[in-house]
Parts: sequence; C-alpha cells; structure tokens
Amino acid sequence: MSEDEDRRREEEEAKRKAFEAARLKALEDADRLRRDREAAEAARRAQDEADRLRREREAAEAARRAADEAERRRQEEADRRRKEDEDRRRREEEERRRREEEERRRQQPKFYEMEGILHKQTGEILTFVEAIRQGLLDLSSGSGDFYDIGGKKISLEEAVKRGLVDQNVDTILNSHLGIHHPETGQAITLREAIQIGLYDPDNRQFRDIHTNDILSLYDSRNICNTETQLKLVKQGILKLPPTSLTGAIEQNLLNTESGQFTFRFSGETMPLKDALYNEYVQISGTQNHRIAIPLSDAIELGLIDGHSGKFIDRKSGEEFDLRKALAKDNELLNTNVREIVNTASKERITLGESVISNAINIRQNNFTDLASRESLSLRQAFDNNLISKPFTLTEAAEKSLVDSYHRFVDKGTQNRWTLLEAIVHGVIDPDVRHIVDPEE
Repeated sequence: MSEDEDRRREEEEAKRKAFEAARLKALEDADRLRRDREAAEAARRAQDEADRLRREREAAEAARRAADEAERRRQEEADRRRKEDEDRRRREEEERRRREEEERRRQQPKFYEMEGILHKQTGEILTFVEAIRQGLLDLSSGSGDFYDIGGKKISLEEAVKRGLVDQNVDTILNSHLGIHHPETGQAITLREAIQIGLYDPDNRQFRDIHTNDILSLYDSRNICNTETQLKLVKQGILKLPPTSLTGAIEQNLLNTESGQFTFRFSGETMPLKDALYNEYVQISGTQNHRIAIPLSDAIELGLIDGHSGKFIDRKSGEEFDLRKALAKDNELLNTNVREIVNTASKERITLGESVISNAINIRQNNFTDLASRESLSLRQAFDNNLISKPFTLTEAAEKSLVDSYHRFVDKGTQNRWTLLEAIVHGVIDPDVRHIVDPEE
C-alpha cells in the first residue's frame, strides 16, 4: 500500500514540476514576446521620427529652393524690366536724334531740291542750277538770256546787276571747267559747250554733238576726265545719267528694304520717289512698242498649242513652230519679258535669253529644266509656274504671292523678294498701271 502511495506522490510531484516548468516557460515566452513588441514599437517610433525629420528637412529644402527660385525670377524680372527701360530710352534717344537729324537735313538745302520744286516767283537770288531748272535762264542759244518775274527777257549781265541771279552764274558760263571739245580736244567754256550742243543745260548732261544722244560718264571721258566729272557732279553742273533699277541695286545705291537712294559720289540720300521724280533712277528701260505678246500670254490664250509647241494662226489655221514665230520677219513673241525660269540659276530670264541657254528648245518646241535636264511641254512648264509673265500688284495679292513679311513669292524660283527686288527679278511688272490715286 505504501509503494502505491509513493508512486502516486512521485507522479504528482513530476506533474507539478512539469506544470511549473511549463508555467515558467510560458512566462519567459510572454516576457520575450513583450520585449520583442517593445523593441518593434521603439524601432517603429524611431523610424517615424526619422521619417518626420526627413520630411521636415525635405520641406525646408523645398521651401529654400522655392524661395531661391522666386528670388531668381524676381531678379530676372527686374533685369528684364531694367533692360526694357534701357532699350526704350535708347530707342527714344535714337528716335529723337533721328528726328533732329531729319529736321536738320530738311532745313539744309539739297541740290536735288532744285529739280523743279522751287517756285519761280519767290524773289530769291537764284543759283546757276536753280535758274535753269525754273526755266528763267535760257541757254539754248548760248547767249544766257534771263526772264525776270514779269516774264521780260533781259541779258544775264543785267540780271546779275539787278541781283536776280548769283554773280557766279556768268562766271560759271565763261570759265574753263575742264571740258574739252570731243573732236579737237581743245578746252572750251561751259557757254561754248552749250553753243555746240555738247552740254544740255536743261538735263545737265553731255550729249553727242552729232546724234544728240545723252552720253554716259564712261563715254564722256574724252570730254572731261573722271576727276572733273566728279567735281562737276558735286557742283550740280553735271547730272549723272539715270541709273536703271537693276543697276542701282547691284551697285548698292538703292536699299531694297528702306527705298533710300544714295548718290555714288556725294553720299547724300533721298527717298526713291524723289530719285524717280528727278530721273536719277529709271524703273525700266525703253519699252518695245511692237505688237508682240509674251509667251505666257500666247499659251494662256491658246495661240500656241501648249503640248506640241506649235503656233496657230486662227485665221488661216496654219501651224508653225517657235523658230518661225521668233523669226525677224514675224516677231510674234516678245523676247524681252522676264517670264522664263532658269531652274539651274533659279532666276527669271527673257525669252531671248532662254533660247540662247536652251531653256526653251526651239527645235523640240518645249521647255528644258536646266537643273534636271528634264523636258516639259510648254503647257506643263506654264502650269508649274516655270513660264509666267510678271504680275501686277493686284494679281500678286489675288494669287497669294505676298507672305506675312510682305515679301513677294516667286513660285517658279522659290525666291522671296522685296517689292523693288521683285520688280528687278521679273516677278512684278512696273510698266502696267494698276494703282489708282484716290484723290484723282
């Protein structure tokens, strides 16, 4: 009985110890779990604090950058406004100086203002050029008769005595100014040059004493040398022959943007309208008055078969080629209009020039693209703007050939020109009147 009791006690003791061990282990596990949780919470809090500090630093950095950017923009805006103010003041100063210079130049007498602008009855003492241009000094006979305000003819000497004409007028007429007889080479006075028809006092230019043609400065070299020519031009005694519009642009005498014309020798400037009025510049040369039409008109009107290139006589029905149409005994086409595009040089040339360069092939009666060597019918070339006569301003506007920069577009050459350049390059026709003065 006691053995059973002992065994029972031992079993209970073992159970108690096992329970106690399990309890202790559970307590240890709970304590370890608590510590782990506390450590995790501390780590989380530390991370949160680190994240908060990082966000604060980032926000502070962003605020600093924003402040720097705002300061930079403020400084840039201040610099921009200061520069605008400086530019505005500079422009105002330049404009003020320009106006002052224009006013000064306007008040200064210019020799081209003598070209018919002065009134005949101002009562001024007239210079040589003024007296001629106002028609008061008649030098056609070489005598130098003068017409007073009442229209009475008096001698030049009497006009000088009355104070109507500058005293140096008579001196100029009777002085040797470096002018020589074109045939004998003998030095002659200006009066003698007028008497033999060498000097034209109305135009202030030299003329051929036999043909009466106006002589260029180059052809006048045997009359007076270049230095003398320059001196006479500056004195207003000699006037330069008119310069073509093309020549004025090529010689940089005409600004195609502003339209200001600059005199070759004196350097003085004037608006193009004054240069045209006073015949210093000619828009176009002598016009051909023969009844001949441009090739582009012949194609458009059906006078030429645009595909075969044959000229058609509507009355007889006869057909003949371009060679015959251009023959001297026919001359049905105007060869002087810049209506053909040389695709190699990207410029407009006349029909006559196109035949020489073979842009118009009078054997094949077609058009040759000189850049690609491709042959086109006359109609194809016409449709592709490779054959087209100069337009009027109205036609250019209707065909949208003026861009936003007010440049004229040449669809054939793909060039863009100012108005003056467009006239020179055959895009705009200067000879057809297409502008109406609303006051007339």
